[in-house]
Amino acid sequence: YSPFAMTLIQGEGHTILFDCGIDPHDPFSKEKIRMEGDQNCHDTGEVLLSIGINPADIDTVILSHCHWDHIGGMKFLPNATFYVQKRELTCWEKAMADSDFPHTHKRIMNPENLLELRRYAGQGRVMYLNGDADELFPGISVKAAAGHSSSQSMLFVTSGGMRFALIGDVAEVKIIKAKKNYGYGRLMEVLKP
Repeated sequence: YSPFAMTLIQGEGHTILFDCGIDPHDPFSKEKIRMEGDQNCHDTGEVLLSIGINPADIDTVILSHCHWDHIGGMKFLPNATFYVQKRELTCWEKAMADSDFPHTHKRIMNPENLLELRRYAGQGRVMYLNGDADELFPGISVKAAAGHSSSQSMLFVTSGGMRFALIGDVAEVKIIKAKKNYGYGRLMEVLKP
């Protein structure tokens, strides 16, 4: 329904998203979608409604990292509290303000999303993570990672005796890209410690 990932987790009195998709109507996203040639893009609210979830019922969003295709759908979630690695946000704010930071890296960031996240922080709707967070919610832990972005989050969910890892774009790291250019977000490879 949408080429941009978000994962719904329900239980223990919470309705949580890991990442929150995009706003395909915003000019920055429209251009990115056009460049990618994607034809089937829907906003976060439409995607949730299509599976019977009211966007207003999402109480928590855990952001893997601050790239446009992971945080662009924040405005569709009026009651959510957003969890983000503090270092991830501050590093991107500094990078976007640095005229020497390569434009090729800046193009994966919508500056409006960073401003929106800061507005939500001013409303008390942002919780900053400083690295790992064991049992952020019952059965949900966050591990800090680096590679695809400066300080992103991986989510580990334990349910029904099984453990699941939601890794965002962690698998795409510089050393792997150096071997061969697989394109943005196309490579999934087992990570080794």
